Amino acid sequence: MKATFTAVCVLAVGISLWGRPAVSAPADPEWGGPVLTDSEAVEDAMAASDEVARLDSRVAARQKKVDRAPFNLRNPELRVQDISTEYANPLANHQFQIGLRFRLPEYGEVNELVATARLEYWDAKVDAFVYRNDLATNVRLAWLDVVFGGLLSDLASRRVTLAERQLRVIGRLIELGQVPFVRKVKAQTALLRARRDAAEARSALDAARGRLGTLTGSAGPVDATGYSTPQGNPDYQTLLLMAQKHRPEFEFEQQRLDLARTERRADELKMIPNFSFVEAAYHYESLGNDWGELSFGIELPLFNWIRGKPLEINDGGGRETRSFAGTEEVSADIGEEYYRFSAARGAWLALTDEADRAGEDIRLLVEQARGQSVPEDDVLELEMAALDLEEMRLEAERDYAVGFFRLCGAVGVDDCGILLQGGAVAP
Repeated sequence: MKATFTAVCVLAVGISLWGRPAVSAPADPEWGGPVLTDSEAVEDAMAASDEVARLDSRVAARQKKVDRAPFNLRNPELRVQDISTEYANPLANHQFQIGLRFRLPEYGEVNELVATARLEYWDAKVDAFVYRNDLATNVRLAWLDVVFGGLLSDLASRRVTLAERQLRVIGRLIELGQVPFVRKVKAQTALLRARRDAAEARSALDAARGRLGTLTGSAGPVDATGYSTPQGNPDYQTLLLMAQKHRPEFEFEQQRLDLARTERRADELKMIPNFSFVEAAYHYESLGNDWGELSFGIELPLFNWIRGKPLEINDGGGRETRSFAGTEEVSADIGEEYYRFSAARGAWLALTDEADRAGEDIRLLVEQARGQSVPEDDVLELEMAALDLEEMRLEAERDYAVGFFRLCGAVGVDDCGILLQGGAVAP
């Protein structure tokens, strides 16, 4: 009866591990170093990155260029004329002329300068965003490696403990002549495999902690805490709308379209005569009267009419017809990551649903096992099976969490939790 009761407990434990809907990973109680949540890790990584600081400074410089663009006109020209060698002759009529010439901008030139400055600003914003977003995604994935590395390392240690118990039990059964010697050989092989897997899992955990520490700018390894399984299924169309709101590539394409239209308008205005300069001058004569003078020049667009308007100029270099083509890559990335996320989520849910269905069958088996004697080595086999079930669940959940964080990076939001809020979750 005691063996039967043990088997019942093991089966119950296996079911609880198999069907558990979420994992909460506390910090390792034996860990004495820094511990970070995913948001803290991302924040520290941003603060420690010199490239992030450089790109942010570039964005700020481009913003100043946008502010100065409406006033980015040609400098006035100081003109001095009528200076000659006759100044050496006191009887000559000494003349001197000084003036200030302003070269006026062409029609549409200022608007084109402003549109170009805005496009360059949003180009810098895209570069900064892409780098920050990729860094945040890499940090989150490294943080997940620490979370599940700790869980898998703990599971591997428990498997070593069970394998050691199993070897001792089989050794006693061999002495009693109840099992063949080959069982001991298999148990020894299983123990060696368990120890190998435990050492590998521990090394992987140490490496993951070190990598997370490097990404966050820490002086040493960093542990992870605060993980909980994502719950919910984001709506695909809502994710696309979120991306349009958060990713600067969409605004960059709009600015590129505006520049193309501005260039086309400026090209059309080149067919109209325009003032090329305005000059105010003052004339001095030693033997005559002084006078002021106002002059201006008009550019005649004769050759502009002769050469016509090529299609690539009329269309702003083709940018109007290619407008928003750059956002197709963003939409494609979201679609690809959403597919991977959905597949991983489906696999994880299938394991959970299967565990629920298997629960009833196992409870029936438990009722049938009452009153029957279950050998201790069989009990250990059941415990090993329970660990295998837990490992399958952890691997499926890790793939699910990785897919979720990659999808978060594709959408481009800072807080991945908003993907699972009410308005973003599919019914």
